[in-house]
Amino acid sequence: MTENVRKKPLSFRIRKEIRRQWKILRASAIAHSSRHECDAPVFIVGCGRSGTTILGQTLAQHPAITYLNEPRDYWAAAFPGSDIWTIAAPLRNGRLELGEADVTEQGRQRIGRCFGYEQHRHGGQVLLEKLPENAFRVPFLHALFPQARFIHVWRHGVEVAKSIEQKILAGGWYGTGGYKWTAIGEAVKHHPQLADLPLPALTPFERGLLEWRLSVEVTEPFVAHLRPEKHLLVDYADFMASPHAVIDRLCHFMGLPADPMVHEFARAKVRRLSEPGSLEGLSPLALRIGGRWLAEQQGAD
Repeated sequence: MTENVRKKPLSFRIRKEIRRQWKILRASAIAHSSRHECDAPVFIVGCGRSGTTILGQTLAQHPAITYLNEPRDYWAAAFPGSDIWTIAAPLRNGRLELGEADVTEQGRQRIGRCFGYEQHRHGGQVLLEKLPENAFRVPFLHALFPQARFIHVWRHGVEVAKSIEQKILAGGWYGTGGYKWTAIGEAVKHHPQLADLPLPALTPFERGLLEWRLSVEVTEPFVAHLRPEKHLLVDYADFMASPHAVIDRLCHFMGLPADPMVHEFARAKVRRLSEPGSLEGLSPLALRIGGRWLAEQQGAD
């Protein structure tokens, strides 16, 4: 990749890494000592830059919701192999994709206590969690929490790739030492149609499109077989165009009454900041990376 990627000063990165490891140590203590458990969280899943953050922030305004935004410390404390973000990720053998076989009883208890601790501390009726990596781990989450429900955010792959491209160029998208990109490379090996991609030569846009493709390859087939009461699809375009209707659907899905604070937040904050995605001008390589998931967007363009 020949593009210039901006890097934070070394002192800043060291301080940030120390904070990350301290938070994981604190999370480990909570995982061992908490007397509260959560066995039925609601997960917002979707590739990073799909709109999961603004959706989570919006729903977090509901007084009955305890919202956890990217609690990587809790996940690393319960399942060290989930860490693809910190300096210790190589030592923890962190992986992007996790499945049913990666669930352990000890890990189940630890993450349940961590979530339970937060839910008890904030008093929410519903524990709502959002972590971009979880788009690659839905089978793992379902095996871990059989009573969990899933809010799946779908956004046009080109829009996602362009947004990730900006983040890559700004620096920091792939975590300490770029380990997340290494984890993506390992995940590609499990997808035969993509295994021969020239990974080092991919542009930031193509890398973003690959990340999107890998996430939908895991999420889409799995949630398609969940019962309606366990899974709700949210189209990013619909949320931008009609946030209040989507909010009402989501509250009903979670068994909560509508709340004016959620709608007020949406009126103030929810708006489209980029152009809708289009396949126009995409290279053959980009179309190949997107695969059928991207080709299906053609009719909507």
